[in-house]
Amino acid sequence: MAQWMRVLDAVSSLAQVTGRIRRGAGTDLEATTGAGGPLEARLAGVVVAALKEAFDRDRARTDLEREQVDAERRRAEQALRAELRRQAAERAVGHLRLIAAMAIAAWMLSAALAAVFLGEAELYRDPFMMLGVILLFVATILFRKGEKTPDGNVSLAPATQMCDRGTFGQWLLAISVMVVLAGTAGFAMKYFASELEVPRLAFPSYWYSGAVIGIAPVLLLNRAKNFVRVSRRDFLVPLRGATAIGQITLEFVVYQLLPLAVAAPSLAFGTTVLPVGIGLIGFGERKEVSRLQLAALAVGFTGALLLVVART
Repeated sequence: MAQWMRVLDAVSSLAQVTGRIRRGAGTDLEATTGAGGPLEARLAGVVVAALKEAFDRDRARTDLEREQVDAERRRAEQALRAELRRQAAERAVGHLRLIAAMAIAAWMLSAALAAVFLGEAELYRDPFMMLGVILLFVATILFRKGEKTPDGNVSLAPATQMCDRGTFGQWLLAISVMVVLAGTAGFAMKYFASELEVPRLAFPSYWYSGAVIGIAPVLLLNRAKNFVRVSRRDFLVPLRGATAIGQITLEFVVYQLLPLAVAAPSLAFGTTVLPVGIGLIGFGERKEVSRLQLAALAVGFTGALLLVVART
């Protein structure tokens, strides 16, 4: 605004000077300048140049302010995207921890059912066996707790934040049902492996046939929601299926060779630590292991050693 006032003052001053010149000695001015045309042209040129300079400065300042606003907007958008990625990563870590906690609870339930119905309670009378089982389960929990968040800190917050009592009750009911089903399934696998002596290669066909029969009504009732277009990732389904079948078969073999009191904590600790080790050693992932995870490894290996001592 100040620049525009200065420009108006300059134009007003030039107009006043031009008027005085016109009212002055016209004959001498005409003799000197040739009827006053060139002087007025020069004065008009000065006014136009001053206005152009003012406009250029104003446009340059406006462009600079616009660039600053755009830069601030880009920084704000980048910060928002980074925050959204961080929150998504934290939610993913929380879900993994929740799944791990459910798996640990299911293995504990399987071991308890085996102790009651398969007579494995006698094994826990050995102090080495009891201490080894406890240390393996504790090591599994500590290893999951020690996983670092995307900002590099160890988060000890709960995996799922409940909003109200209703939501907490729904989550608790769903988790309890899944833990009971998974624990009962583990116990059933042990029962089929040791009591019924189901062949190793036949068990996966029985397992997945039952899974297909159980999931078919759900898929039929929700076929409209479950319909999706085939993507490139869907071609990896056979590979994932083969991996799942291999995992179930290996778990069944372990149940055939070891009592559930030994197999359950060993599988819980192994399936928790092994993927991290494969990522670090086999694929060169840059994942920093926290001190809590190192302590969990020490506790887990101590528990495994105690189980070996108890079994020999």
